[in-house]
Amino acid sequence: MKCIRIFTMLQLFFLIILSDLLFAQEPDTLWTRQYGGDSIDVAYDVEELWDGGFVVVGYTKSAITLLTGYDVWLIRTDSNGNVLWSRTYGGNGDEYGYSIKKTEDYGFIIAGTTNSFGAGQFDFYVIRTDSLGDTLWTRTFGGVNDDYGWSVDKTSDGGFVIAGEKDGWPIDADIWIIKTDSSGNIVWEKSYGNNIDDERAFSIKKTTDGGFIVAGAQGCNGYASCEGWLLRVDEVGDTIWSKIFMGNLSDWFQSVSQTSDDGYIIAGYLSLGSVPDLWLLRIDSSGNELWSKDIDYENDTDIGYSVIQTSDGGYIIAGQTHPFDGGSLSWVVRTDSSGNVLWDKTFPYEFPKNPTEYEDGLLSVKQTMDGGYIVAGYQSGDYKLQVFLVRIASDIIPVELTTFTANVTRNSVSLNWQTATETNNSGFEMQRSQMSNINGQTDWQVIGFVPGFGTTTEPKSYSFTDENLSSGKYQYRLKQIDFDGTFEYSNTVEVEINPPTEFSLEQNYPNPFNPTTKIKYTIPSVTLSLSKGDILVSLKVFDVLGNQIATLVNEQQLPGTYEVEFNVGTGLALSAASGVYYYQLRVYSVSGAGGFVETKKMILLR
Repeated sequence: MKCIRIFTMLQLFFLIILSDLLFAQEPDTLWTRQYGGDSIDVAYDVEELWDGGFVVVGYTKSAITLLTGYDVWLIRTDSNGNVLWSRTYGGNGDEYGYSIKKTEDYGFIIAGTTNSFGAGQFDFYVIRTDSLGDTLWTRTFGGVNDDYGWSVDKTSDGGFVIAGEKDGWPIDADIWIIKTDSSGNIVWEKSYGNNIDDERAFSIKKTTDGGFIVAGAQGCNGYASCEGWLLRVDEVGDTIWSKIFMGNLSDWFQSVSQTSDDGYIIAGYLSLGSVPDLWLLRIDSSGNELWSKDIDYENDTDIGYSVIQTSDGGYIIAGQTHPFDGGSLSWVVRTDSSGNVLWDKTFPYEFPKNPTEYEDGLLSVKQTMDGGYIVAGYQSGDYKLQVFLVRIASDIIPVELTTFTANVTRNSVSLNWQTATETNNSGFEMQRSQMSNINGQTDWQVIGFVPGFGTTTEPKSYSFTDENLSSGKYQYRLKQIDFDGTFEYSNTVEVEINPPTEFSLEQNYPNPFNPTTKIKYTIPSVTLSLSKGDILVSLKVFDVLGNQIATLVNEQQLPGTYEVEFNVGTGLALSAASGVYYYQLRVYSVSGAGGFVETKKMILLR
């Protein structure tokens, strides 16, 4: 979350009434952009960059001559989708870019396929670029048959992992994973499958333990009769577990992401009846199903191509729906943490279309730094396809702080605050500053932490007491911290602790006690006839016979409130038996004149 908001009571009234609806509100589309020419241009993946801009990878036929086929297309935009530069990569044949990741040196790693280079028909095609898209190196991997590199991710050692399908045509495909070093040299490669049917990997992601999760399909006859396949492998590609999920006809997985609890969320295509639906599956870290959702748009054919967990614990899916014969629509679906749809969004046509031959779809979605979303795919019109980029506003509920107050009781300050809503809220760090007249100096100190309620649309109340303060002016503020470490500060509140005006000796606590108890006392600013520089304070403990067994204080002290600890496990009190004891506060001048004396009883239980 990016802000802590202070609401007026009128705003709070309406917010409470509407709190049950907050998550269901569809966010605004901030902008859409199309890129391309008069042929076929498609975006397969998108990443937000360090400056708030975006990089999009896919393929183009418009940017080159029709005689040379398709090329991988890399587009760099600013935060508003305006093109800063673009690059194409390929030869005289066809090249397609399917997956991209930004690298630590501000460059990019791209995975796709090529039939211009390599050993066979189509081969894995891996491109490493600098921050301007200029090629640092390229690699091809494959044999004499078709091999497609569908997904790439970075590895813990600075290398890369690419997943796809080996021998995709003309023989039966197997899942193929290649691990490279940072220069693209193979570290290991492994294939997975039964050598009878087709197996395909469409998505691979590094897991928190350095291994990988792979999503795809197995048992396919082409793209018919598939079953969803999830494969969990360690850092050298050895299988940890393998899971099959299926409906009634043909089903497969297109995208997988690890969740905050080390489980996984998967999106794809599920056939429970005659019309397939978008498939959203949630599993734990061992591959056990937690829940499964089939999401339908007007009883048509639907698919989810890309899914991520959002910062509030829910999910967002980019995909495609086919509400009419002969065409498809770009589709975004937002769910809560249980897979229940909060909102979904399709996008209007931007070009004149043949009503029976249009084809739109969204293939990648990411959450942006401000809590919104960037989605990439393609949009058709006038018998052509263009890269389609969509920027969606945030729908994440921030921490709505409705009140924050500070109240003084003697030398303690009680802080109280209330939230109307919270998202991803780890908690609040309380900070205090004693106000200084020196150049307006403010030195904030951390005085405590109160856990938050994570994500909630119900009002929550909090309190914290700052005790044993000396007289003076103080400021307080809250540092609200998300689970991901991001934070925001509240406004500040100011209080003043006035100097005490009368003596007090409080009852020890706890009482009875063993082995320690605390004693609090107050010396006022005007101590009878004593001047401030002359005050001597003693606090002593006696047994019932009047024998002194401990001296807790014996020194000059300024006016204020003090707290000391009495421990019967040290000094003369070490041999004290269970029973009644007395503690006496005496305040007097250096000369012995005037003063204050008070005695209280306490009980020791051995």
